[in-house]
Amino acid sequence: NMITSIPIDALKLDMKFVRNMEKDKKSMKLVELVLEIAEFLQVPVIAEGVETEKQLKLLKERNCDIIQGYYFSKPVPAEEFTKFLKTKRYKMLTIDTLKEYGANVEEGLGRCMGKEELYLRLISTIPSEKSFDLLKDGIEAGDLGAAFEAAHALKGITGNLALTPLYDPIVEITELLRARKEMDYTELLSTILDRKEQLGNL
Repeated sequence: NMITSIPIDALKLDMKFVRNMEKDKKSMKLVELVLEIAEFLQVPVIAEGVETEKQLKLLKERNCDIIQGYYFSKPVPAEEFTKFLKTKRYKMLTIDTLKEYGANVEEGLGRCMGKEELYLRLISTIPSEKSFDLLKDGIEAGDLGAAFEAAHALKGITGNLALTPLYDPIVEITELLRARKEMDYTELLSTILDRKEQLGNL
Protein backbone atom coordinates (compact mmCIF):
# COMPACT_ATOMS: atom_id res chain seq x y z
CA ASN A 1 0.00 0.00 0.00
CA MET A 2 2.82 2.40 0.84
CA ILE A 3 4.53 2.17 -2.55
CA THR A 4 1.31 3.00 -4.42
CA SER A 5 0.98 6.25 -2.46
CA ILE A 6 4.45 7.53 -3.44
CA PRO A 7 4.33 10.06 -6.34
CA ILE A 8 6.44 8.19 -8.92
CA ASP A 9 6.75 9.37 -12.54
CA ALA A 10 9.19 6.66 -13.70
CA LEU A 11 11.45 3.88 -12.46
CA LYS A 12 15.14 3.76 -13.38
CA LEU A 13 17.21 0.64 -13.91
CA ASP A 14 20.76 1.28 -12.71
CA MET A 15 23.50 0.53 -15.23
CA LYS A 16 25.01 -2.07 -12.87
CA PHE A 17 21.96 -4.28 -13.26
CA VAL A 18 21.89 -3.72 -17.02
CA ARG A 19 25.56 -4.60 -17.43
CA ASN A 20 25.31 -7.74 -15.31
CA MET A 21 21.97 -9.13 -16.52
CA GLU A 22 23.53 -11.12 -19.39
CA LYS A 23 25.69 -13.24 -17.07
CA ASP A 24 24.05 -12.90 -13.66
CA LYS A 25 20.64 -14.50 -13.08
CA LYS A 26 19.98 -12.40 -9.98
CA SER A 27 20.51 -9.17 -11.92
CA MET A 28 18.18 -10.42 -14.65
CA LYS A 29 15.52 -11.27 -12.07
CA LEU A 30 15.86 -7.82 -10.50
CA VAL A 31 15.45 -6.20 -13.92
CA GLU A 32 12.28 -8.23 -14.53
CA LEU A 33 10.99 -7.39 -11.05
CA VAL A 34 11.44 -3.64 -11.65
CA LEU A 35 9.60 -3.95 -14.96
CA GLU A 36 6.75 -5.81 -13.26
CA ILE A 37 6.49 -3.16 -10.53
CA ALA A 38 6.46 -0.41 -13.16
CA GLU A 39 3.66 -2.17 -15.03
CA PHE A 40 1.68 -2.44 -11.78
CA LEU A 41 2.24 1.27 -11.03
CA GLN A 42 1.60 2.19 -14.70
CA VAL A 43 4.81 4.18 -15.02
CA PRO A 44 7.62 3.86 -17.60
CA VAL A 45 10.99 2.24 -16.94
CA ILE A 46 14.24 3.93 -17.96
CA ALA A 47 17.20 1.57 -18.44
CA GLU A 48 20.59 3.27 -18.16
CA GLY A 49 24.02 2.24 -19.39
CA VAL A 50 23.10 0.02 -22.34
CA GLU A 51 26.29 -0.71 -24.25
CA THR A 52 25.65 -3.86 -26.31
CA GLU A 53 23.09 -5.14 -28.79
CA LYS A 54 22.45 -8.13 -26.52
CA GLN A 55 21.50 -5.83 -23.61
CA LEU A 56 19.22 -3.86 -25.91
CA LYS A 57 17.56 -7.05 -27.18
CA LEU A 58 16.95 -8.41 -23.67
CA LEU A 59 15.34 -5.14 -22.55
CA LYS A 60 13.19 -4.80 -25.68
CA GLU A 61 11.99 -8.40 -25.31
CA ARG A 62 10.80 -7.45 -21.81
CA ASN A 63 9.08 -4.30 -23.08
CA CYS A 64 11.31 -1.76 -21.35
CA ASP A 65 9.93 1.69 -22.22
CA ILE A 66 13.04 3.88 -22.46
CA ILE A 67 16.57 2.66 -23.15
CA GLN A 68 19.67 4.83 -23.10
CA GLY A 69 23.42 4.34 -23.13
CA TYR A 70 26.60 4.35 -25.20
CA TYR A 71 25.16 1.72 -27.54
CA PHE A 72 23.25 4.60 -29.12
CA SER A 73 25.62 7.50 -28.55
CA LYS A 74 27.83 9.32 -26.10
CA PRO A 75 26.33 12.56 -24.71
CA VAL A 76 26.05 15.20 -27.46
CA PRO A 77 25.02 18.89 -27.61
CA ALA A 78 21.37 19.69 -28.30
CA GLU A 79 21.93 20.68 -31.94
CA GLU A 80 23.76 17.43 -32.68
CA PHE A 81 21.05 15.44 -30.90
CA THR A 82 18.44 16.83 -33.32
CA LYS A 83 20.48 15.56 -36.28
CA PHE A 84 21.05 12.27 -34.48
CA LEU A 85 17.31 11.63 -34.14
CA LYS A 86 16.85 12.09 -37.88
CA THR A 87 19.28 9.32 -38.80
CA LYS A 88 17.71 6.17 -40.20
CA ARG A 89 19.03 3.91 -37.47
CA TYR A 90 17.45 5.82 -34.63
CA LYS A 91 14.03 6.74 -35.93
CA MET A 92 11.54 7.06 -33.10
CA LEU A 93 8.09 5.53 -33.11
CA THR A 94 5.61 8.38 -33.44
CA ILE A 95 2.06 8.95 -34.59
CA ASP A 96 3.43 10.39 -37.84
CA THR A 97 5.65 7.36 -38.58
CA LEU A 98 2.69 5.07 -37.87
CA LYS A 99 0.57 7.03 -40.35
CA GLU A 100 3.33 6.63 -42.95
CA TYR A 101 3.36 2.90 -42.19
CA GLY A 102 -0.36 2.81 -42.98
CA ALA A 103 -1.87 2.34 -39.53
CA ASN A 104 -5.35 3.72 -38.88
CA VAL A 105 -4.05 5.91 -36.06
CA GLU A 106 -7.37 7.63 -35.29
CA GLU A 107 -9.12 4.31 -34.78
CA GLY A 108 -6.26 2.87 -32.74
CA LEU A 109 -6.05 5.92 -30.50
CA GLY A 110 -9.81 5.80 -30.01
CA ARG A 111 -9.52 2.27 -28.67
CA CYS A 112 -6.84 3.51 -26.26
CA MET A 113 -9.14 6.31 -25.05
CA GLY A 114 -6.98 8.89 -26.84
CA LYS A 115 -3.91 8.08 -24.73
CA GLU A 116 -1.06 8.48 -27.19
CA GLU A 117 1.67 7.23 -24.83
CA LEU A 118 -0.30 4.04 -24.13
CA TYR A 119 -0.99 3.50 -27.83
CA LEU A 120 2.67 3.86 -28.78
CA ARG A 121 3.78 1.66 -25.91
CA LEU A 122 1.42 -1.13 -26.92
CA ILE A 123 2.53 -0.93 -30.55
CA SER A 124 6.19 -1.08 -29.51
CA THR A 125 5.54 -4.55 -28.05
CA ILE A 126 4.16 -6.00 -31.29
CA PRO A 127 7.46 -6.88 -33.05
CA SER A 128 8.50 -9.06 -30.08
CA GLU A 129 5.11 -10.78 -29.79
CA LYS A 130 5.74 -14.53 -29.44
CA SER A 131 2.71 -15.47 -31.53
CA PHE A 132 4.67 -14.59 -34.70
CA ASP A 133 7.16 -17.36 -33.91
CA LEU A 134 4.33 -19.74 -32.99
CA LEU A 135 2.64 -19.01 -36.31
CA LYS A 136 5.85 -19.64 -38.24
CA ASP A 137 6.64 -22.82 -36.30
CA GLY A 138 3.10 -24.16 -36.73
CA ILE A 139 3.12 -23.61 -40.48
CA GLU A 140 6.59 -25.09 -40.92
CA ALA A 141 5.58 -28.14 -38.88
CA GLY A 142 2.31 -28.53 -40.77
CA ASP A 143 0.36 -28.06 -37.54
CA LEU A 144 -2.46 -25.90 -38.90
CA GLY A 145 -4.34 -26.00 -35.60
CA ALA A 146 -1.45 -24.45 -33.67
CA ALA A 147 -0.82 -22.00 -36.50
CA PHE A 148 -4.48 -20.95 -36.42
CA GLU A 149 -4.36 -20.27 -32.66
CA ALA A 150 -1.30 -18.05 -33.14
CA ALA A 151 -2.82 -16.23 -36.13
CA HIS A 152 -6.09 -15.69 -34.27
CA ALA A 153 -4.22 -14.12 -31.34
CA LEU A 154 -2.30 -11.82 -33.71
CA LYS A 155 -5.54 -10.85 -35.45
CA GLY A 156 -6.96 -9.60 -32.15
CA ILE A 157 -3.83 -7.71 -31.15
CA THR A 158 -3.18 -5.99 -34.48
CA GLY A 159 -6.87 -5.31 -35.04
CA ASN A 160 -7.27 -3.59 -31.68
CA LEU A 161 -4.33 -1.31 -32.50
CA ALA A 162 -5.55 -0.72 -36.06
CA LEU A 163 -2.26 -1.78 -37.66
CA THR A 164 -3.85 -2.22 -41.08
CA PRO A 165 -0.78 -3.28 -43.14
CA LEU A 166 -0.13 -6.09 -40.67
CA TYR A 167 -3.75 -6.83 -39.80
CA ASP A 168 -4.96 -7.45 -43.37
CA PRO A 169 -2.65 -10.39 -44.23
CA ILE A 170 -3.12 -11.79 -40.72
CA VAL A 171 -6.91 -11.83 -41.26
CA GLU A 172 -6.38 -13.63 -44.57
CA ILE A 173 -4.12 -16.31 -43.12
CA THR A 174 -6.37 -16.73 -40.06
CA GLU A 175 -9.41 -17.57 -42.19
CA LEU A 176 -7.43 -19.97 -44.38
CA LEU A 177 -6.08 -21.73 -41.29
CA ARG A 178 -9.53 -21.76 -39.69
CA ALA A 179 -10.70 -23.78 -42.69
CA ARG A 180 -7.54 -25.95 -42.38
CA LYS A 181 -6.86 -25.31 -46.06
CA GLU A 182 -3.95 -27.37 -47.33
CA MET A 183 -1.79 -24.94 -49.31
CA ASP A 184 1.60 -23.27 -49.45
CA TYR A 185 1.52 -20.52 -46.81
CA THR A 186 5.10 -19.37 -47.44
CA GLU A 187 4.33 -16.17 -49.37
CA LEU A 188 1.59 -15.01 -47.00
CA LEU A 189 3.72 -15.78 -43.94
CA SER A 190 6.64 -13.89 -45.50
CA THR A 191 4.41 -10.83 -46.04
CA ILE A 192 3.35 -10.88 -42.39
CA LEU A 193 6.90 -11.23 -41.09
CA ASP A 194 8.18 -8.52 -43.45
CA ARG A 195 5.50 -6.07 -42.26
CA LYS A 196 6.26 -6.96 -38.65
CA GLU A 197 9.91 -6.16 -39.37
CA GLN A 198 8.95 -2.86 -40.99
CA LEU A 199 6.96 -1.95 -37.89
CA GLY A 200 9.92 -2.79 -35.68
CA ASN A 201 12.14 -0.48 -37.74
CA LEU A 202 9.90 2.57 -37.39
